[in-house]
Amino acid sequence: MLLAAGDFSTVQANAEAQGLGWMMSPMGIGPAEVALYALTVGAYQLVRQDLWQRVWAGRDLKTVVRGYWISIWIMTITIVMVVWMGVWARFGLGIVSEDPGMIYYQLIAEVLPFELVVLLIVALLATVISCADSFFMCGASSIVNDVIKPRLSPDSSQRTLLFWSRVSVVITSLISLALALAVPRLVELWVTGTAMLVSGLLFPAIVALYKRRISGRVALASMWVGLALAIGWTVAGAPLGIHPVFVGFPASILVYVVGHALDRRNLVEYAGVPPVTPEEDPLVSEEQLATSDKG
Repeated sequence: MLLAAGDFSTVQANAEAQGLGWMMSPMGIGPAEVALYALTVGAYQLVRQDLWQRVWAGRDLKTVVRGYWISIWIMTITIVMVVWMGVWARFGLGIVSEDPGMIYYQLIAEVLPFELVVLLIVALLATVISCADSFFMCGASSIVNDVIKPRLSPDSSQRTLLFWSRVSVVITSLISLALALAVPRLVELWVTGTAMLVSGLLFPAIVALYKRRISGRVALASMWVGLALAIGWTVAGAPLGIHPVFVGFPASILVYVVGHALDRRNLVEYAGVPPVTPEEDPLVSEEQLATSDKG
């Protein structure tokens, strides 16, 4: 595609001739939009379920950290290449699609022979199907383990759990279909979904990783408040032009910080971390430590 578009100076000249030279600059978008993508598409990488599945499957912590950094660099390079392909297609090849969702097909049809077009379309379908079944299983496993299984009898058979897993996959699929029809543009749907995820999970997850003693009840409240506000703000049409993540995420932080201060007597150890002294954590009192030791 880059060979077909010509050299950089030609592409730059075409962009400036259309009054869109700012699109050639890596810093062509404003701080608010940078923050939006950082708090949605970026931050959700820290709380997505398949990330934790890979963490638990790692041989050791060093392997997990090294593998995660490698994936971050590969993903960053891929995203940059995708953006540059769109820019060069517009200003180098003059491809402007009325439907942004069809630009992929228009681009490959313009620069590649028919045989490769067929190959890439098959690869695209395979990628979509692979991602779909993975995320459906992630969502279904959460529904079964966190919602359904605690309400079943302790002697429930594997057949029963398998039945509810299948039902959960159908439920997840229907929710996904409804969201896709309501928000047909992929990037907007992706950003909206990650905004809800980040608003509910990001701050409590970070606290759980770095704070030695936490309040589980407050963490749950923080998750639900952030998620509910993000969903409500989205349904309301993002009043005042404020994106839902800028409402739900700060609310989640505020609820946890205030709740943590009010719920000091009920702080608990997290993940087996030994009790700390009040000097190490000013929110932990001697009385709490004594209660924890007795427990």
